[in-house]
Amino acid sequence: MLGRRSPLRSPACRTLALLVLTLVSAGRADAQWNGFVNINGSVQTDDRTVMHGLSEPVYGETATYEATMTSPGGTVVDAWAGVRVWGDLGIGLGATVLNARGATSISGSVPSPLFRNRHRAASIERPGLNHQQVGVHLPLVYVLPVSERIHVAVSAGPSWFRLRHDELTAVTLGGEVAPYTAVGLASFDMVEDEGTGFGYNAGLDVTYLLIRNFGVGLFLRYTGGSVQMDFPDGAKSVKVGGAQGGAGLRFRF
Repeated sequence: MLGRRSPLRSPACRTLALLVLTLVSAGRADAQWNGFVNINGSVQTDDRTVMHGLSEPVYGETATYEATMTSPGGTVVDAWAGVRVWGDLGIGLGATVLNARGATSISGSVPSPLFRNRHRAASIERPGLNHQQVGVHLPLVYVLPVSERIHVAVSAGPSWFRLRHDELTAVTLGGEVAPYTAVGLASFDMVEDEGTGFGYNAGLDVTYLLIRNFGVGLFLRYTGGSVQMDFPDGAKSVKVGGAQGGAGLRFRF
């Protein structure tokens, strides 16, 4: 009677064991570092709300509207690189790109076609708001080699941001019917505007080196700043950035 075959002798297990031995014996990672490249995917959790006004002539008077544009957090793709300049202290350069879709709600005060100085309330809401944040960051980075395979890095420094964001440019009234006590907004027009500004970044990154020059990592980061945007009712300062967390690939050289 044949004995049962040991699971440890299966081809899959032997391949897995060989892979583990290869990673373990690939050479202990040197705790010293000269430079790094990090490529990450993450999410930004902070919502951003932008409000601005618009006025238009209607029935010989002035209709006023207020647009509230809310952009939820979204997916962030980023890349960072740095070099060691002294001891475990280095300088880095990073770029982050956030693309998000939001919604726009508009409330307005619209004159009556029959009576002077008698305004009516109106509102409309529509999804599809475009919102993009691009950040360029210049942090100082301190890398602490906890072990030959585990490196912990803290970083902080200034940031530059570019924001592309939809803004309200015109409102189209719905069909007016007697007795004209209510009004609907049929549609509105949006245009993409752009602004730039400055801020800051700070983060914590934990890297595990699988082999000498390659590994994986987790990070938490906060970026913040403000961008000056020109809206129909004047220039406004819009907040950008937020809390980010994710994972990615780590390269050492």
